[in-house]
Amino acid sequence: MCTIRKPTGSIGSLPPTRKTTHYATSPYLLRDELLENYNGIGQVVRFVRGFGNEIGNRFLEKSTVPVAGLFADPEVFDLFEYELEYGNPKTALIDPYTVVLTKQTARKLFKIENPLGEMIDVGESGLYKVTGVLRETDRKSHVNFEALASLVHTQKPGDKRR
Repeated sequence: MCTIRKPTGSIGSLPPTRKTTHYATSPYLLRDELLENYNGIGQVVRFVRGFGNEIGNRFLEKSTVPVAGLFADPEVFDLFEYELEYGNPKTALIDPYTVVLTKQTARKLFKIENPLGEMIDVGESGLYKVTGVLRETDRKSHVNFEALASLVHTQKPGDKRR
């Protein structure tokens, strides 16, 4: 079985008047193309930037807290070695508008130990239900986030609802 762990595709850069920054990216629909039309592809997980920014809930002393997050496919917990302290990795991101928080972010947003089932307000994106909290680890990763939101509801990055 083949596993795709890192996006590949085009290399981009900023206009020549600015400092050049290279990044790896792939088309949003590549996941479906790989799974449907290529043999040997067992799983593909997408990470899409754009979840988070200012998040609020009824427990916060301040009205909002900055949170940097990613949208991810539900299979993220099968493919990557993220462990949940609270929640079920098989179901955490299968429903639309669900989110898994890092332990540190859960502490930042809630005054309770286990925030499963609580709602967070993600501004124009609407309300998201907390369905998991990641176990703290000392492992390093190049995929950095404070929250993983379900990619199930989006047909394209930036899809918003209220």
